[in-house]
This record gives sequence, structure tokens and C-alpha cells, in this order.
Amino acid sequence: MSAEQGITRAWLQTVLDAYLRRERGAGADADGKPPTIDDYDISALDAHDSMLSDLLAIRVRFSGGGGGASREARLVAKLLPQDPVSRLTVQESGFDRREIGVYRRLLPDARAFQRRCLGAPLPPAAPLCYHAEHKPDCESILVLEDLRAAGFRVADFSECLTEERARAALTQAARLHATTFAMRVRDGVDLLAKYEFLLRPQQAAALYDHFLGRGLPHLVDFLKGLQRPELAGLVARLKTYVTDNTALFHGLVTAKSHLSAVTHSDFWCNNLLFAEPAGSAAAADEDAGARCRLIDWQLAQVSTPTNDVALLLLSSLSAEVRRARTAALLRHYWAELTATAGRFGVSLETEYEYSLERLEQDFRRSRKLAVLLCAGSVDVTQGCRRREERLIALLTDMHAEGVF
Repeated sequence: MSAEQGITRAWLQTVLDAYLRRERGAGADADGKPPTIDDYDISALDAHDSMLSDLLAIRVRFSGGGGGASREARLVAKLLPQDPVSRLTVQESGFDRREIGVYRRLLPDARAFQRRCLGAPLPPAAPLCYHAEHKPDCESILVLEDLRAAGFRVADFSECLTEERARAALTQAARLHATTFAMRVRDGVDLLAKYEFLLRPQQAAALYDHFLGRGLPHLVDFLKGLQRPELAGLVARLKTYVTDNTALFHGLVTAKSHLSAVTHSDFWCNNLLFAEPAGSAAAADEDAGARCRLIDWQLAQVSTPTNDVALLLLSSLSAEVRRARTAALLRHYWAELTATAGRFGVSLETEYEYSLERLEQDFRRSRKLAVLLCAGSVDVTQGCRRREERLIALLTDMHAEGVF
């Protein structure tokens, strides 16, 4: 599907009608009439993940469909990339199928579970989904709300996350983890069996090995080119990973404890949208998680929850904040995780003997996976001195602590 061939007035009307009926009840109008598209426009969206998808911004003005006056919907359509190589990569890796499955099945099930257990769902973890369609070996499209209209923006990777934003992101992660863990233990849901589109450990291991194998030689060359004697030991250690690491990654992504849950698994600042609170008074009352949304779910899998936590803290914080505030941020995540699980009637500490100390142990193990993924992503750091120095500081710290 392309803007010229597929996104038409009739198609948009069908998408809007289905969304309104699904979200607001069948027969949104008293007479059952669908919404009428008054006008629409489409523009290309310059986005951070253009290698994995072509993104279009859509503005639709419509009337009817359960409302009187003319309204506007701001949408983002994610399509398979038109570049043949990128398109083949996405299809062979199942990135499009996985993300569509998350939006079409997993996230709605999680919200339904929250509504059933809590009376109302928690603040959404992701943008609202208007339409999701996957056609094997053909075309896929995902239509989401454009949260830019509500003041959400992707964090600047060069600027790092503030501690406040890291807390908001960890709040959302903890709620995702607690919800899917509670679905597993309360309803007996086999997450991997029910959500067959989720990334399997062996798939994740092979994908991460390919990713590291592609990026690590560039990182080694970059570090050697700096000619800094204090990095010699670090370079020597990194060189030992320039081999097949599939077995290593398989061990790292496979959950080591019974506290396994659905993880985002690409949990860094470029996959997070943030909205600032309206003011200091509003900030005191507003749910922190409501100011953050997770996007780009192509690597969603069942894993150890601290894998998400470690990747966020190692990739997206400044060295100063990471060194000084990691322990406090872990405690914040733990408090949100246990509180949310408790709302579902699940006591992690008494029923599952999972304590803050065990969480910290899991986090220490998860750091190895996170630091190797950061090492493999040297391409997103090069060309910016601040990003380069942050990566060097991370690798130096983790090497000194024996993480890798």
C-alpha cells in the first residue's frame, strides 16, 4: 500500500468507522450511519526508524460517526519500507507482524484484563490503534493516533533522559510487566502460546548476534582510532566478542526466574514519547505514566523484566545520572511493579518470594545484555561527541565492574 494507491477517502472512512464502533460501541450513530470524511491530507513523516517502516502523517476531518460537529483525527500510518532491501529485512524478521500483533491483540487484552480486575484500565502504554493489518509476503499497515497533536515528542538521544522522564518510562514498563505477569499467573495464560507472534528466545539470540556482529567491528575501529591508552583493555575485551555469540545471547534473553513477562525489548529513549505536565500543580496530581508512551514494539518478547530496565538506564541516561541515580530508579521501578501486581491480587514478595534484592540481582545480569546491545548500536552514537563520550563512559564503567 502507498499513499497514492491505498490511503483513499473510502479506506479512511472504513478505518474510522471500524474504530468508532469498536471503541464507542456498535452503531455509534443512532441511525447507524458511518462517519463522513469531509477532508484529509497526507504527508511524509521524517522519523527515527525509517529503515523499518515508511511513516505517513494523516489529518482527517470528519463528521458523524457518533458526534455532531465536524471533528479532526490526527493519525500516523506505518507501512512496509519501499526500499526493497529494508522491506525484505522487515518481512523476514517478522518486525511488521510482531508489532501489529502487539497492537491488535496483546495490548487490547492487557487493557481488558486491567478493566476486569481494576474497574478501569491504567493509562495506555502505547498510542491508540485505529487499524492494524498484516498480509504475509505482501503488505502491512498500522494506523495509530498521532500523539504529537497532544504534545508528545520523542526524547532527544543526544540530550539523554532526565530522571523525571526515566521514572515515567519505568512506571509504564513496570505496569506492562506486572499486567502481563498477572495475566500469566491469575488467568493461566501461556504468553508464548497465546501470542505466537512474540519473538522467541532463539530468534532474539540470532537477531542480537547479527546486530552485534555488524556493529562491534566498527566500535573497535572507532575506539582504536581515538588512540587513548586507557581504552586498550576495553578494546581487547570487546575483540573477544567478534565471534558467534548466539549461545551467549540465548542465555541472556531466556528468563532465569519465574518472574517472566512481556517485555518491550527495545526500551530506549528513541522509542519513548513524552508529554510535559501542564504546570507544577498539574504535575503533582498527574499520573507519571500518563506522560509516557512506548512505540516500536517490533522486538516484543517474553523475558526477564529487568532486561527493559537495564537497557533504558544504560542507553538513555547521562553517565552522571546513571552513576548517581540507578539505585533510586530501581527502587522506583520496584515500588511500581509491586504496587501494580498487588492491585491484581498478586503479591510478588509473599507468593513468589521476589524481593528488591532479587530484582537487583536480575538487573545486574541484565546489564550484560544491555551493554552488548549498546556496543552493537555504535552507529547511533557516532557523529555526535556527546553520544560518543557517553558510550565510552558506559563501556568503561561496565568493563571496570566486570559486567562484560
